[in-house]
Amino acid sequence: MEENLDRPGVTNFLINCGYIAVNAFKLATVERASTVFQTQNFNPRMVPLGIKYDNFSEVMQYTVRHEGFGGVFRGVRATILMNIINGQLEKFISQPVSRYLGVDLDSDKHIEDLLIEPDLLHHDEQYTDGKDETIEKKAATSHSMLILKTALGNTIVTGTGLLLLYALEFSRIKVQTDIVTDGHRYYSNIFLCIKKTIQNSGFFALYTGMGITILGLFGYKFSELWLHHLIKDERKQSKGRISRFICKHLPGLIASWLVYPLFTVRNTMILQVGT
Repeated sequence: MEENLDRPGVTNFLINCGYIAVNAFKLATVERASTVFQTQNFNPRMVPLGIKYDNFSEVMQYTVRHEGFGGVFRGVRATILMNIINGQLEKFISQPVSRYLGVDLDSDKHIEDLLIEPDLLHHDEQYTDGKDETIEKKAATSHSMLILKTALGNTIVTGTGLLLLYALEFSRIKVQTDIVTDGHRYYSNIFLCIKKTIQNSGFFALYTGMGITILGLFGYKFSELWLHHLIKDERKQSKGRISRFICKHLPGLIASWLVYPLFTVRNTMILQVGT
């Protein structure tokens, strides 16, 4: 009896895989250019040759000239594979973590929780204006604990998946920064990169920068949620499309900027492995 492949679970999985692949290809050029920019002052493949880029256009021109148009998508397979597997892992991990911490780790839900009144966060608690703690302090405590628990929960969920798949992230950085010189490329694909790294530096070299990555994940999520909390009044009062768009995306943009140096250090550490 043939298995029915049109059941909703399989269909949704295939649609999700396609969505992940499209997004990965859309961001591939920016991702590679940013990785090269981050590490060009320490890249052992670039520094001896005096190669240095000043802008995004120069990265793309050099890449297309020496690697062809496909070169701008270097490392995209690692990104797709990692996001697909990690997405499935997070579905299993997020539920027990959510129950244990008592927070909803849904990306939209926990941001909306920061926009409601503090006394609605805990329906079983009655706030009183006592001597020990004022209503304002309890409200601040509720929001602070919500932000801390949600950031911690997201870090645990994402970090667990990343712990299992970090070799792909490691190889992605290596492959994207392995520019072609004189027609030669040291890593032809991510799996050869993993193999050479284990042979030359040992298995645990694949986890170089793992600690900084976890710290960056927590710092990003905590900063994003805290900034959403700070501008919650502006977001609730915003009526125009532009103002709503800014209030929705500005916290994530600022949070990315704050943790960006951590990932620069992480990527630089990865480049030094095997050199």
